[in-house]
Amino acid sequence: MKIDIDKILPISKVNQNFSEAARLADDYGVLTIMKNSKPKFVLMTFEKFQEYEANKNNCSSK
Repeated sequence: MKIDIDKILPISKVNQNFSEAARLADDYGVLTIMKNSKPKFVLMTFEKFQEYEANKNNCSSK
């Protein structure tokens, strides 16, 4: 999996300023949150979540 470095925030920054994380997720659609220098969480817009769910359901029905 490729992760765009512009779409990454450390969890400490998210804890300090969630509104910035929400804005970045809104701008990019998906934001990767790092914990201990490893990808740990994903913050995404509801639209991206719906796309993910639709794609997941399409793949599992094949």
